[in-house]
Amino acid sequence: MKTKTKNPDLEILKKKIDAEDDIDEISGFIRDIANVSVNDAKDLIKSLDARKLKTKIDAEKSLGKIGLCVEMIGIDEESAKDIIKNLDLEKLKDKIDADEDIEMIGWCVGRISITSGEVAKDLIRSMDLEKLKDKIDAERSTEEICWCFANISVGDANAAERLVPVVKKKIEAEGDNILLWNSTRYLNQGDKKVVSKLVSQLNPENAKTPEVKNEIIELKKSIPE
Repeated sequence: MKTKTKNPDLEILKKKIDAEDDIDEISGFIRDIANVSVNDAKDLIKSLDARKLKTKIDAEKSLGKIGLCVEMIGIDEESAKDIIKNLDLEKLKDKIDADEDIEMIGWCVGRISITSGEVAKDLIRSMDLEKLKDKIDAERSTEEICWCFANISVGDANAAERLVPVVKKKIEAEGDNILLWNSTRYLNQGDKKVVSKLVSQLNPENAKTPEVKNEIIELKKSIPE
């Protein structure tokens, strides 16, 4: 429900945001206010036309922009939940299935998970996980793989379990122990049970170098099975 802002400057900005179609610009406006005053940002978000903003998010093609906008409106949790629960998940699912960038897929799903676990679960369950497996298999960056996996696991642990074999394969295939260390620290942000299942299946003997083998051994020590 919209509320009128007490601050006249925020009222001007609210009108500007309601008239703006670019959700990246909208995110920037909210972020700039939040950097000065979180309370003012909350008042601003509460005052926005939720139906208009929902329509703009539905129309956006970029998962990165959608994720950022969800994060910014999430400054006011109640308003964000009201908007997120009314998103066109079928449209969003189609965008995710068509996007090859697993970093942005993880980012978008992760921001939605923070705002509404229920919506994130519905979204993930509608996604084509076989396509996602293929994208992970084709991805060279273990950082992006672990980031995507961790965010999916928070949204729906059962779906993430289906990704374990391909993520395991990609981690064991990493040839740079520093990159592997950078990558696996993202796993600490994921669902503990699913991450533990993944780590328990990693085989240090499959590592490409002694350094990577040692990194996998340390990872298995740090995350209990």
